Amino acid sequence: MFAVSVGLFERWTHVHLSCFLGSGANRDVSFWKPDHCCSLGHVAVDNYNKPSGVFAKEIKAGTLVKPTYFVQVWTDRGSGAKRDGVIWRPVCPPGYIALGYAATGNYAPPSADDFRCVKSEYVTPGQWTWVWNDRGSGARDDVSIWKASPINPEGQTLNAMSGIKRHGDMDIPAYVLKSKYVVVHNEKPAKNVDIYDVKYNFNNKKILRKEPLQLSARTKVQNCAAPEGSPSILAERLLSFSLETESSWSFESSVEIGVTVQVSAGIPGLADVSVSGSVTTTFTVGTAGRRAESRTDSINAKVEARPKYSVDYFVTGTRYTADIPWTGKMRTTFEDGTINIENVKGVYIGVQVAEIIVTADAPIRCG
Repeated sequence: MFAVSVGLFERWTHVHLSCFLGSGANRDVSFWKPDHCCSLGHVAVDNYNKPSGVFAKEIKAGTLVKPTYFVQVWTDRGSGAKRDGVIWRPVCPPGYIALGYAATGNYAPPSADDFRCVKSEYVTPGQWTWVWNDRGSGARDDVSIWKASPINPEGQTLNAMSGIKRHGDMDIPAYVLKSKYVVVHNEKPAKNVDIYDVKYNFNNKKILRKEPLQLSARTKVQNCAAPEGSPSILAERLLSFSLETESSWSFESSVEIGVTVQVSAGIPGLADVSVSGSVTTTFTVGTAGRRAESRTDSINAKVEARPKYSVDYFVTGTRYTADIPWTGKMRTTFEDGTINIENVKGVYIGVQVAEIIVTADAPIRCG
């Protein structure tokens, strides 16, 4: 099962640039982060060109968490750069690992809301690849910037940077995501999806299953004491029963796994062509999106019993399982705030009980 959805941000996002222009360092460097949540580590490149990197979204609950706090690793004090630069190490809760560090253009720590640590079971050892150091910058402290790279195809490239306050190797292990738990997208990332104006195509409805169902316990009416030739008695009672229904809406779309989808639609009748009520169902892409409902109802039962006989009666119905094609509108809100509205189609799959009646067994002569 996928645990993390990552999207490439080199094509479409605006980024925040923290650089060391004017510092006098022998080599240029710039640090980048996505404008939207969430980063697993900022990206450092030895130039001022927009880099390749990823943002991440959680698919499996508990995979990603915010760091507890950030520790300052290095500042560019004394460098003479046009803009301040600070490197920060995220400190993660127990059982979680930071795959990269953060850079800021001031001395305030980054917001934990924009950063994520990864549950340790979803990472694998990587190797350090050198990116930059500040030789010639004039900063009071030295720094070397590295990025964690995969050792083999089991690791997923993030290009996330880390740093150490010296000119030399990192003194901690490198980690990257395990690729088998990652689904990658290179399109503009969606924040949420709303589906509305749903219309059902009852002409193409398919009944997948139809089965009788007993909905209540048996109730007995007895007329044993009446002498032969007496009139029958008519018992009238209100019988309670429980109904369970299921609904799900699948749809055709390239929306990435993990995005929240909200469907607003009526519930189509499986035994007829009616549409009742209006419900709102929320789920995430990659899950079943199933809506289950249980309710109690009742029916007035009238059962006749002849003299010297008893009759058992109960509530029955027919359980339908069917799918119905539908069309509608889909409004996608992207992480950058833009909105796209398009037509969408899919299939409704439901389980409902219909044809609810009172059923009586054959009369039994009193013993």
